[in-house]
Amino acid sequence: MAENEIPRFEVVRNVTLPFIIVPSDGTAFYLKFNTAIEADKTTFSERVRRSKNDGDKTQSSEPMHIAEVTNLQTGEVGRLVLHAVLESNLKEAYKDDSYVGRYFKINKEKAKGKRYFNFNIVEIKLKEQETKPATSAVKR
Repeated sequence: MAENEIPRFEVVRNVTLPFIIVPSDGTAFYLKFNTAIEADKTTFSERVRRSKNDGDKTQSSEPMHIAEVTNLQTGEVGRLVLHAVLESNLKEAYKDDSYVGRYFKINKEKAKGKRYFNFNIVEIKLKEQETKPATSAVKR
């Protein structure tokens, strides 16, 4: 294959996906849920749980809850680790995982004087791309 030649292929499956983090400074984050939220079954999740266990101070043995999402601003597909509050809000509002395939604007902010975060979740709809009619004649 020549150096300048572009291979013709399509992605079949992303085997590894990066983690996507919702910013905690109140910045709006736009995403689409591609899959339902579920317990992470990867060995990475197991290693994180083991590394958090420190002698008598045992962290939750519950695995991380994740969902595959698409960042609507960058088009990046990744794994979102769900905060318990965000997960419960979505599961209460969208029965039977009906949030999958929907688009959201999420703001995460530290609650004033509290140890937890608040989430503002808004379901959004993508606007259709406006197309301008092509001009066939040039006026002189």
